[in-house]
Amino acid sequence: MTAVRILQGIASGALGPRAYTGGLATAALGVAFHYAIALIWTVVFFVACRTFRWLGAHPIPIGLAYGVVVWCVMNLVVLPLSNARRGPFNLSGAIIGAVILMFCIGLPIATIVGRHFSRPFSVPLPQPR
Repeated sequence: MTAVRILQGIASGALGPRAYTGGLATAALGVAFHYAIALIWTVVFFVACRTFRWLGAHPIPIGLAYGVVVWCVMNLVVLPLSNARRGPFNLSGAIIGAVILMFCIGLPIATIVGRHFSRPFSVPLPQPR
């Protein structure tokens, strides 16, 4: 499977099967959707860290767990509601997909956002003249 075909598959969530006939334009739309979805998951984690400060203090276990949450929501909620064509459930494919999201989405998001929230909040005091 080519990269263009994979990206068209992402775009098919919105466009349905006609995404596969759109060439590079629908592949570019797939890239845009892919980055928009990653940005949304980052914002969700950022908001969660603002509410639950302890999330930022444990980036590795929280990040790995967040990757599983992302996989579950995307595969059990988002994809079934989309126009994307899906095959039968494949356990090994599901495990591989979950591990990819754990290490390529959850862990980096938790590490980067958690670093921001693990620093103590302080307001700089004015210096005497």
